[in-house]
Amino acid sequence: LLRKMACALAWVMRSVVLLATIVCVSSLYEDQVGVNDFHLANIGDVNTASFHADTQRKRVYFSTGANFVGALDSRSGEILWRHSLGATESVDAFAQEGRTLATVSGGGRYLRVWTSAEGSLLWDAQTGEGAMQEVADVKYVGDVDDDEHEDIAVAVGNSVILFSGAKGKRLWRWQSDDSKLVLSKIVYANAKAGSIKVVGMKGAGASIDTVVDIAIKLGTSKKGAKPLGRSCPSITSMGKYMACLDSSKTLYTWSLDDLSQSSHSLDSLAPGITVDSKVARLDFAAGSDIVLVHLSADACVVVRVTQDKAQGEHTFKGIGAGGFVVAIGADKNGDESVVQVTPAKGGGLELTMFSLKTKTTKRETYAASTWSAAEEGGLVALWVQPYVRKEGSLGVRAMLKSKSLKLTFMQQEKIVWERDEALAYVQHAALVDIPVPSPSHNELMDDEHIRLMNPIARLLKRTMTDAADLIEFVTTPPKATSSERTQASWDTVGVSLHHDLEPDRFGFKKVIVVITSPGVVAGIHSGSGDVVWQRYYPDARLERVFVTHGTATDGNLECIILAKSSAGGKDTSMVIYLQPLTGAELQKAEILPYTLVQAAMAPLVTKKNAQVVVGMDSEQRVHVFPDTEESRHLVAGKSGKIFFYLTEIGSSVMKGYVLQASKGGRELVAEEAWTVALPESEAITALAPHNVQETIRSAGRVLGNRAVLLKYVNANNLAVATESVGGQADSKEVSSAPTIGAKEPCVRIYLIDTVTGAIIHSVVHKDAKGPVNLVQTENTLVYNYWNNKKLRHEISVMELYENSKQEILTAGQMMMYNDSKTMYSSHGMQMEKPRVLSQTYIMPVGVKKFDVTQSMHGITTRNILVALANDQVLSLDRKFLDPRRPVGKPSADDMEEMLVPYTPFLPIVPTAVLSYNHTVQQLRGFAVAPARLESTSLMLAFGVDLFFTRVAPAKTFDCLGEDFNYTSLILAVVALASLSWIANWYANKSDLDKAWK
Repeated sequence: LLRKMACALAWVMRSVVLLATIVCVSSLYEDQVGVNDFHLANIGDVNTASFHADTQRKRVYFSTGANFVGALDSRSGEILWRHSLGATESVDAFAQEGRTLATVSGGGRYLRVWTSAEGSLLWDAQTGEGAMQEVADVKYVGDVDDDEHEDIAVAVGNSVILFSGAKGKRLWRWQSDDSKLVLSKIVYANAKAGSIKVVGMKGAGASIDTVVDIAIKLGTSKKGAKPLGRSCPSITSMGKYMACLDSSKTLYTWSLDDLSQSSHSLDSLAPGITVDSKVARLDFAAGSDIVLVHLSADACVVVRVTQDKAQGEHTFKGIGAGGFVVAIGADKNGDESVVQVTPAKGGGLELTMFSLKTKTTKRETYAASTWSAAEEGGLVALWVQPYVRKEGSLGVRAMLKSKSLKLTFMQQEKIVWERDEALAYVQHAALVDIPVPSPSHNELMDDEHIRLMNPIARLLKRTMTDAADLIEFVTTPPKATSSERTQASWDTVGVSLHHDLEPDRFGFKKVIVVITSPGVVAGIHSGSGDVVWQRYYPDARLERVFVTHGTATDGNLECIILAKSSAGGKDTSMVIYLQPLTGAELQKAEILPYTLVQAAMAPLVTKKNAQVVVGMDSEQRVHVFPDTEESRHLVAGKSGKIFFYLTEIGSSVMKGYVLQASKGGRELVAEEAWTVALPESEAITALAPHNVQETIRSAGRVLGNRAVLLKYVNANNLAVATESVGGQADSKEVSSAPTIGAKEPCVRIYLIDTVTGAIIHSVVHKDAKGPVNLVQTENTLVYNYWNNKKLRHEISVMELYENSKQEILTAGQMMMYNDSKTMYSSHGMQMEKPRVLSQTYIMPVGVKKFDVTQSMHGITTRNILVALANDQVLSLDRKFLDPRRPVGKPSADDMEEMLVPYTPFLPIVPTAVLSYNHTVQQLRGFAVAPARLESTSLMLAFGVDLFFTRVAPAKTFDCLGEDFNYTSLILAVVALASLSWIANWYANKSDLDKAWK
């Protein structure tokens, strides 16, 4: 009896320990924010910037090409506030005065006024301009209506509108009788002087040749629009004067009091400087009576304009590569200085400041390590703020923009901060493992080894590895300090000395390789969001990155980037070979003599365990990257088995091509294999190929009654979405009688086999329209659209199953079937089409993009990653998208299968929002990769912002949580062992006592 009691007690204690290890946490605690994720907020390409007039207010206001307006902290570069006007509403004009900031956007249609300190919207108004305009301008004019607020004038189209600065009330609107007049710039506005002067052109894109003088109180013009007397490509205004430069090497100036004109030869402004009329121009920056005239590519003269003459005050000359930039600013006393920044001869930057008051020059130098013309591509723009230091000397704060869109803030010969704004334009990304050097970890990294070993061998290998790791952990002394770093054996440039690139067995630490539209390639650390390395290709439009060798214990990895190059005036393709961990070029970037139209990574592996990229050019020739004898031989061996497809968004025709090798594999060509011509009324709007890198663990789905649905898994499936007009537009016979629903918009979804061109399945959604987004995973297709009739967003799901009568009764039969379906052949496809299960759900918000989580071995449930219209990231459990969700009360089999009862609305669970309180501004797409832990997937969401996090669809079942109570576990184990020993001792003693009786 005592022995039974001891055994029961032992089982109870073991159950307690087991339950103590089960942790189900769906929420995120405050102290976990930023631990396993990062959010990198960007602003985009800065078009306009200005410092706060008070030098003690450390703010820089900006508007950007990504349609943002906001303010930066000049001390740290952090974003104080920002507002996105949307992906389509560009900022046309920008002005800051005192405590407010005004923006005109949307093609001159919207005026908004913000508080400059917090970025709160005070008011907004519509200008009344119906059509979008290419140019618009805004300017503070002073207090016109005597309400103690600066009023605001807007020039857009052929109109000038004055708004009250207090609440946005329209005071007046002046409109020209000439509908072709386009007013582009407010050159003068002063409430005390009672005048607003605006220049414009007769037609968009023409030269400025018209000026309008408007009475600021009444909004009337006595003379209307009158000729300027000179045709100017652009005009710069400065206090009481304005100036323009024409192609005849002549500077024209006008007095804004009476519009009297004077002309000045450029040769007389800077004697000894050769004027290049092809590049001569006026700088956008100007002072109270100062204009900056660029005479050539390496010379700029500071010109002071008076009533009837112009005089050169100082000449700046550029040195080194990368050009130079100049800007003008004033300190708190109103004393102006002109600043030039140019690349230094020995590298770095050189800043020169010329004081217009004292006529003195001051120079500052910045080390070669701070800026490189080769990495940044040259200088583009400069904004400065002179200030008076405590000891009375003159200093300057300068914000510099490079061609790579990097912002560099300079002060007192130090780089205060930098911002890599090219990251706001990420087009594609790939996640690369940091190599684990120990050979015992190969089975955790290499899928090929996993496929070659049986389950028992894998278990033994993992057990031996864990034992070796335990011995190494016990015998290896800890490091003296965590800050000590040693250069990795694979690091040839030293990035591992500045960033934490230590091996990570679980695969959480990765280098994210991103390519951007400005031509910047960067490697970002997944743990911190820091830029590990960066490269700039000025004449390239980067399109796609392929990680051809992403797993190697020696760290010799490779990625291939395909791009379009505009160098030499020709639009051809370009290939770049990089080491993804360090950014080092493995080969010099090569400009190809042809243009690629399609490229993909083939499932072919070289002896160095690297994959091959195969591409087809516009003349249907096939090329291999890297172009080696071994890779060409591998591709030629797959002649007739590699297929390409081509189509364009907006067309209705798709074509398929098959690779053919000739002349012993020396020539590779693509021959047309099939054509799919959809109705002309349909236009292809979205495509979603099957992810060939996806790991599929099971080829069947076990139902509640233990029956098995065999998945229809076709790696060659291509999902195609089209939009068209239904009704009569699709009918061959046109009836004169009215048709209900005629010309209603329709969305059609096709599943096309890209090997044979066969349409596997199609579905039509009437009275629906896009935008449509699609994603495929295993045998499932998920897509969204707008229901035009019900006025709501909907998500539809299709699951494809085999129309086979094959019965699977045992787990062994299931394993054999899985092995037989690892390689799919479209040519062996049965004539019967798959069985399709579908269902539609209502989505409360719009959808921008879909993606799917990935795991190492394909065992973990896959969640659908949804980019919501509010720029949040949702991890949607696939159980909510199951087309087999029962309607009504679930049956016993449904409950056994754990199917969720059907409801038409998809829930947005707050704890399933991966971005929690972060907004990924203008979210465009995802990059997903598995960690080495089966439970965890890694996800990068990119738009203007970048957001990285871990996703565990089935929770972290293969590791303990960070808040796991190890103390309780140890005490429970010790207590269990002690009680077991005591119970065993007592039982033995009782048996011995009984034996003596």
